[in-house]
Amino acid sequence: MTVLSTPTVDLGLLDDVLPLGGGDLSGGVLAGRKGGGTERALLRRRLESYGPGSVLGVNARSVEFMNFSFADECLGALAQEMYAGEIKDRYVVLIVSSGEQEDILEEIQVSLERRKLAMFYAEKAEGTADLRVVGELPGYLAHTLESVRPGDTNEALAERLGIKLTTCSNRTDRLAKLRLLRKERRQGALGYKQFEFFPVLRKAGPEAPKNE
Repeated sequence: MTVLSTPTVDLGLLDDVLPLGGGDLSGGVLAGRKGGGTERALLRRRLESYGPGSVLGVNARSVEFMNFSFADECLGALAQEMYAGEIKDRYVVLIVSSGEQEDILEEIQVSLERRKLAMFYAEKAEGTADLRVVGELPGYLAHTLESVRPGDTNEALAERLGIKLTTCSNRTDRLAKLRLLRKERRQGALGYKQFEFFPVLRKAGPEAPKNE
């Protein structure tokens, strides 16, 4: 798991929060690939029912046990579908306690690491929180993610980090595919198109806008 030095975010900006298991947890137990696949299909339908740019909270706080098969077929495969572009321009934040649900978080960690993927998670579903990352996120990508300012271009970010433009572009492209960063196409001042980057959730504050 990766702790990021990024601004606290407002979880009130989540477009929806869906309980993992659909509220029917059979005693808080989630196990097996069949159940994981069914739950993944439900999460995907809910994600795609919202418009582009939406962020879904997936709340696992009521789960008492989750085995690797369920974690991999549900969350690992969902992250894979997002990374591959099968689910376009939608984002997920897991809600799970690293203290009380360490075993559950570990199963998710192993699944995502094996797939070389990552997801955001928060410790609670309401109020403000620090976003952390579960899965595989190399240090150089974590540093790049921490360094992004809203509206950054690759040119501005590369200059700030002191790296080549192509290196920066490769990093932001991977972060965007992992759904850890928003990548938006804008019209440049000279008429050419360029990409700008934004956090998945805006930082907490009295004027924090709803995600677009």
